[in-house]
Amino acid sequence: MTRILNEFQSSLYPSTRHMIESIAEEWISAGGSWSKEAIAETLHDYTNDELAAECVEGWGLDFIPDDDSNESHMTFNGYSSGDLSEAFNDMR
Repeated sequence: MTRILNEFQSSLYPSTRHMIESIAEEWISAGGSWSKEAIAETLHDYTNDELAAECVEGWGLDFIPDDDSNESHMTFNGYSSGDLSEAFNDMR
């Protein structure tokens, strides 16, 4: 399987930072289905690190697939849960 840098959920991004911001936005908005009020409440109730950890675990961003790559999405694209935490902070 060919992997493409800065790809997430079949969308391509011009940079890793753009991709990370999109990942955070998709997570906090439940794919666009949550209201602004629900998003605001979640941002109030959780820290950036907690949101990042849930996102990583929920989407398996640190999962290493059984293929030739032997790299998780995070490793392949060169970002960490700290980078996701910063993206959640930027959304605030």
